Amino acid sequence: MGRLLAPADFGLVAMVTAIIGIGDIIREFGLVPAAIQSSSMSKGQRTNLFWFGAGLGILVALLCCLASQFISLIYQDNRLIEITLVLSLTFVFNGFQTQFQAGLAREMKFVALSLTDVFAQIVGLGLGVGAAIAGFGYWAIVVQLVAQSASLLIFRIIVAGWTPGLPVRNASIRSFLKYGQSLVLTQSLVYVTSNVDSLLVGSKFGAEQLGFYNRGFQILMMPLNQILTPLTSVALPVLSQLKDESGRFNSYLQRAQLMVAYPAVILFSMMAACAQPLIRIVFGEQWLPSAAIFQVLAIAGAFQAVGYIGYWVFLSKGLTGSHLRFSLISRSILLAAIVCGSNWGPVGIAAAYSLGTVLNWPLALLWLRRAADLNIGPLAYGGIRAIILGLTCAGVSTAVARAAGNQADIAVVLIVTLTSLVVIGLLSVIVRPYRKDMAAIVATAKLVVAPRVAAKRSVGDRT
Repeated sequence: MGRLLAPADFGLVAMVTAIIGIGDIIREFGLVPAAIQSSSMSKGQRTNLFWFGAGLGILVALLCCLASQFISLIYQDNRLIEITLVLSLTFVFNGFQTQFQAGLAREMKFVALSLTDVFAQIVGLGLGVGAAIAGFGYWAIVVQLVAQSASLLIFRIIVAGWTPGLPVRNASIRSFLKYGQSLVLTQSLVYVTSNVDSLLVGSKFGAEQLGFYNRGFQILMMPLNQILTPLTSVALPVLSQLKDESGRFNSYLQRAQLMVAYPAVILFSMMAACAQPLIRIVFGEQWLPSAAIFQVLAIAGAFQAVGYIGYWVFLSKGLTGSHLRFSLISRSILLAAIVCGSNWGPVGIAAAYSLGTVLNWPLALLWLRRAADLNIGPLAYGGIRAIILGLTCAGVSTAVARAAGNQADIAVVLIVTLTSLVVIGLLSVIVRPYRKDMAAIVATAKLVVAPRVAAKRSVGDRT
């Protein structure tokens, strides 16, 4: 898609999604984690949650249609009206599939969740690429997003093995909505502050610069989502069942942090070290301005991965109110940094975003120590180990790549990859904490690959 379309095409769609994306948070209303976290849920409650989510999806779609004129006025571009109207369909499809997703997660059908997500992405990408080849321009991206949402709904209906009935009057969902109301406020706050950067880039520097910034941000988020999404599907149901067992909860959380932090930090360090050749290979020469943006944002990605387990703690322990109060403070810090960074262009905004993310990690740990009675020492030490490993890989592999002189892009990527693997191997042999971490990651990965065994050992089997 990056080779078939211009940066401005991505920028146009990003202008819309930066604003209407908050609708997906409102549409979900925290009902997926609410359903997963709940110790029990009747068939009637599940049916009522389905219709509530479907209704919210339709309502949000209508609100987005009404907001289309306003969005076009912000950026002074009438093309955004039609883009907004078509993208509003995604809220309808996602609204209907919410409880199918929640049901699969409650039943720990992690393979089904992952496969339906992957197949939906394949369908969306295939149709999007076809539209791009046919010359539809930015509409190809719209086609991709709508097709992905529609196919995800279809696939999850097929694998869920559940059909909602008519609404049940005596099946109250008030407790689920109470859980979700604080969460949706928190997620909305997080979304707004996380997308102020895109709004500032688009409004101050135009669609093309937003295209470069958006691509750099997407290069960051794609591997992060591929790591966090499946692990969240596994970790959240298990942590929810262990929330009253402090020792086992902390032990599982420490292992979960390793599973998130090490792959993400290592991957970001390697990608940052060879950002320019990597972008030339994948997207083409026209996207090179995205390289510097990604290299700066990679710092944010590393710290976001290290601290993501805090989000799991808030949700699994039902601390949505505390999460909201924490987010009001942490996102204010991030927002202030981004506004200041906008004086130095897109790269300055990226640097400010990374700075805010770095500052929020220790703040989150201190908050959780009080709010969740959490032992944060091992989590802080584990996060620092992962960050040091990433910095070491990035520094050594960059130095080796530069010492190798002018090489083909693919050669530079291979040099960085091999150097990083050697550094990781040496540290794992020489430094005992890294050796223990790698052994724990391998052992945990075996359980994730076999989810039924993982669920049994993590929750029910004490022998």
